[in-house]
Amino acid sequence: MKVKGIILTTSILSSAVFSAPQIRVFPSSPYDFRTVTIDSTSQAEFAITNVGDAVLRICSVNVSSGYPDFDIISNSCNSTSLNYGQDCRFTVRFTPRFKQNYSGNIAIVYDDDGDGTVCNTQKTYVQQLIGSGTALRVVR
Repeated sequence: MKVKGIILTTSILSSAVFSAPQIRVFPSSPYDFRTVTIDSTSQAEFAITNVGDAVLRICSVNVSSGYPDFDIISNSCNSTSLNYGQDCRFTVRFTPRFKQNYSGNIAIVYDDDGDGTVCNTQKTYVQQLIGSGTALRVVR
């Protein structure tokens, strides 16, 4: 537009704000069970929290195959929807069978499209686990 020799311009700024959930797992990865006596157990509780601004759907929490010395003994996360700030929890047990170092993975499958109802855009967060088995001490 031109008014008495002055050119005026107009601009329209458009900014779209998209809501998105964001997964956070505590304690962080890798989690170290430290040294555990063979055939004894150690447990750790983990919390999955939604720190984003849309609904986070947790589809499943499982020990990845091939890690028999780690197992989930309680789990409130499978098929759960978390709003901002909400969390769910699961507990992992480590039972070493041999004197050696161990590693394993927990696969947390989640949906972050924000609808919170179905798991149609699945992503996987991997929580690494480590620990070691030690022999029994003989006390004389």
